[in-house]
Amino acid sequence: MPVPPLNIAVYGTGHVDPVSSTTFHALATSAPEGIYTAAGLRKVDAGWAVVDWVLHLARLKLSLEVMHEKGRRYYDMLFDWISQQGEEGLEEALRTKLNPLVKQALAALAESGWEGDAMLTLLIQDIQAKGGSDSVNNGMDSNSMDSDASTAPVNVKKVKSGSDSVNNGMNRNGTSSDVMSSNGMSSAAAPVNVWVFISFVTVPKRDVPVPVCVMGAPRPASDAHAKYALWIEQRRGLEARKPEGVGEILLADNNGLITEGLVTNFFVVVEMQEDAGSSASSQPVVMTAGEGALYGILRRRVEDACNRIGIPLLHQAPQSGERASWQEAFVTNCIRGVQPVSRVYCPEDNHWQHEPWEHSLPQPYGPITQAVQHALRSVQQLTFETDL
Repeated sequence: MPVPPLNIAVYGTGHVDPVSSTTFHALATSAPEGIYTAAGLRKVDAGWAVVDWVLHLARLKLSLEVMHEKGRRYYDMLFDWISQQGEEGLEEALRTKLNPLVKQALAALAESGWEGDAMLTLLIQDIQAKGGSDSVNNGMDSNSMDSDASTAPVNVKKVKSGSDSVNNGMNRNGTSSDVMSSNGMSSAAAPVNVWVFISFVTVPKRDVPVPVCVMGAPRPASDAHAKYALWIEQRRGLEARKPEGVGEILLADNNGLITEGLVTNFFVVVEMQEDAGSSASSQPVVMTAGEGALYGILRRRVEDACNRIGIPLLHQAPQSGERASWQEAFVTNCIRGVQPVSRVYCPEDNHWQHEPWEHSLPQPYGPITQAVQHALRSVQQLTFETDL
C-alpha cells in the first residue's frame, strides 16, 4: 500500500490539486453560513464509489434551505437565482454543479493507488460571505470532520492543470465559467463557492465497543436540521474536554434526554412488551432521538436496516434516567459506520453539574447491533465515477 503524503482537493473551477494542503477546517470556520457533508468512500472491484451520494445531495439541499430560512440573508443570491430556474431548480443546480467535481475527485483517488479507508468532504459557502474567499488556505486539519478520523496524505499525479488561485466556477465579472447541463441549466451559474476534499482516514474497529460520555447541552432544534460549518467551531470546547479513551461526547437536555453526539447519532436497544398491558413476550426495540438531532445519513440507513431485519425503531430520545433498561447502544456516522458502545457515563465535568453516573451495557456488542451492521451494506447505495 502506498504511503500517502497529503490529500486531494478539487475546486469549483474543476482544478484538481492531488497533493493539496488546503485546510478544510480554515475554510469551513471562516464563514458560519457554510454547509458541508462528509461521505464514506468504498473500494470494490468496479473501483472507488461514494456511499449514498444521493442522500448527501438531498441533505446539502436541506441544509441550504435551513440556512436561508434563518433570516440572516444567507445565500440570497443563490435563492434569487433558483427562483428563476423553476420548481426543481436547487436540486438540479446542486447535481449539475457538484457531480463533475466529485467525479474528478474519484478519478484522482483512483490514480493514487490508495487501498485504505478514505472519506469525501464537500463544502459549500455563500459567494457573498466574508469567508468565501477565492484564495484558499493550505493545510488539512484532521479534526475538522470527526475526532476519530486522522488524515493521511496521498501522492498522485495532477489530473487537470489550473490556477492555484481559484474562483470556484465564477468569472471575475460574476458570470458563469461553466457549461450548460442537459436541461439548459448552467452548473456554475449557481452563485456559491464549492470545494471537494478526499482525505485518508483511520476508521475505528467496528467490533470493538467504545465508552461514550454525556457532557454537553443540545443544539437548538432548528440548527440540528442543517450540517453547517459553525457547529465545527461551536463544539471545539467540548472536544477539548473529551476524556481520554472516550469514543464520543453525547449531548442531552437538563432532563436527561440524549439527542445526539458531537459528530454522531446515538441509539440504544431496549426490551419492550409487544402489546402494552398484556403478558405478551417482549421484543427488542431500537431508540434514537427525533427532534433536536441531525438526521444523519447513517441514521437514515440504520432505519432502513432495522426495517429490513424486522426490528422496530422508535424516534424517542433515550432518557438517561431509564438507562438501566438499555441492553445495547451504538453511535453512527458515515465514517465510523455503526460503532458499538461499551458504557455510557456522565462525568463530573458536565454541563448541568449533575451527579456523575455510569451504565455499562449488558451486551456491549450485542445481537441487534451486529444485525444492524450486517444489514447496513444491503441498504446502502454506491455511486461510481461513471455514474456521475
